[in-house]
Amino acid sequence: MTGVSSSWRITLAVGFAVAALAALIVVLNASSDSTAARANSVQPSTLYPALKSIEPSGITLSIPSQHLADNTPSFPAVPPAESAVAEHWPIASTIRAVRVKVPGISAWIAESYGGGVCALAWDGGTPSAVGFSCAPASGLARGAGVELREMPSRPGKVLKVGVVPSGTTTMTVKLPDGSAATAPVSDDAWAYLSDETTTRAKG
Repeated sequence: MTGVSSSWRITLAVGFAVAALAALIVVLNASSDSTAARANSVQPSTLYPALKSIEPSGITLSIPSQHLADNTPSFPAVPPAESAVAEHWPIASTIRAVRVKVPGISAWIAESYGGGVCALAWDGGTPSAVGFSCAPASGLARGAGVELREMPSRPGKVLKVGVVPSGTTTMTVKLPDGSAATAPVSDDAWAYLSDETTTRAKG
């Protein structure tokens, strides 16, 4: 099965310290239908077996006053106090590592407080903040994705990382000249690294 990612829009990545994050994030499915999220009866782990992994996540859950090494991927242990924001936030205890085919990249999948699924990514450089995006419960079948730009460790590059339901084997990424590139899917996740502004999700 081949997946095709949908709408992307720009926001800021959120990690241990938002102000420290150098990468701009393009978020897949950033809008949320909170009513649908509460009413949805499908558990994310049903569509995303990677959420059932018992392997260590390799990500450090942090608190605001905690100082961490720059080369350690970290993520806030608790969401913001605002309930509207929390619905779009990964549940820290559900974060699971997933394998992607881009060397040096770390990626994770998680459930969101709103009943959806989240994609998290770290480029392996500094700062160590992790970018993420969560799809609403109503978008579980489409997946979620995040895009990192202006990465100090990879100047001039754009990194896309996404999660898709089990059974999807590849993702199609459309190039500006009309051609298409294929990203393999493993562990319900995929990644694609390209030159700055040369790719966009096909929708």
